Amino acid sequence: LETEHAPWIVNWSRAYVKSMKSNSHEMFGQPIAMLCVASTADEDPMRCFEALSSATATSRQSASVRLPKPFQNNQYDSGIRRLYLLINDVTGSQNRVEPDKVLRQMQSTFTAQRCFKIEINSSGDKNDNNYTAKDLWSEHLESWQMRKDKSQKIGQCLSENDVKSLRTFVSTLSKNCLLPAIEQTILSLGKEIKSQTGGFFR
Repeated sequence: LETEHAPWIVNWSRAYVKSMKSNSHEMFGQPIAMLCVASTADEDPMRCFEALSSATATSRQSASVRLPKPFQNNQYDSGIRRLYLLINDVTGSQNRVEPDKVLRQMQSTFTAQRCFKIEINSSGDKNDNNYTAKDLWSEHLESWQMRKDKSQKIGQCLSENDVKSLRTFVSTLSKNCLLPAIEQTILSLGKEIKSQTGGFFR
């Protein structure tokens, strides 16, 4: 949203969304996709992706890969579309894998259209980074009461290219993955409703 000429729009939109709360049985909380995220700092990112993308989770599995309760009790569809994001922290010397190699493995395993890779913290020394001199997200986190340490700038090691890449990722994710998933869900529900009600209204 453009907030330069209407700074109130962000607070208004959040208040509006909060006022539209629905009951759990109405299923408006059903996720349309699941974003599985792993890091190049992980010892085996592919193993992380496979654990996170498990279609079902049982009590025998560790809590780290167990799906939330609505999925376990079949309230939500555990077969929702899964998307895969590999995060490469450029400043992290602890990276254990080659990002491009892992991305190719992801694309081979999960299909290329559902796999993404982004790089973060490319600016290196935060003191030399003029682009993010202003804290990028502090006002948003504070408005949601999510920020604890106000003395630390958030996103201060992101370069301008990092921010552009993040925006491109969100745009691509929304346009190519989330919107088609919503359309597919609407069509599926429409067919289901038509098949269930057709006999009553003929």
